[in-house]
Order: sequence, then C-alpha cells, then structure tokens
Amino acid sequence: MGTSWFLDRVVVTDMNRPHLRFYFACNNWLSREEADNLIVRDLLGSMNPMDVPKCRSLQYEFEHKNNIITTN
Repeated sequence: MGTSWFLDRVVVTDMNRPHLRFYFACNNWLSREEADNLIVRDLLGSMNPMDVPKCRSLQYEFEHKNNIITTN
C-alpha cells in the first residue's frame, strides 16, 4: 500500500508581503489507490478565500506547512 493524501486546499503566502495570499481548492485524493488514482492535480487559484470551498466530509484534520523561498 502506498502513501495517500487527501488535499483539501493549498494556501500560498508571499513571505515578503504576508498579507498577500493565494488560495487553491482541491478537495480530492492524491493517491494511486483512492478515488480516481491520480497523483497530479490542476488547481485554480483565487486571492479571495471565500472562493475556495472547504471540505466538509473529512473525519480527521491535519496541517502541513511548506515554506518556499525563491531568489531573484
């Protein structure tokens, strides 16, 4: 059995301007065993968090934060 993740949404924060955030809804599995067996998703983003639906069917909740640092 492989690793499966249920991805509710992604929030990307600009570290130079923390008030600037982008929200991406997924509400689907990243898995080769669950649902449609896809591990790649195309996500549409929004700067308005109200445009990103929250998943209501999860039985558990976890938080994972990634910091992405880029240079010019």
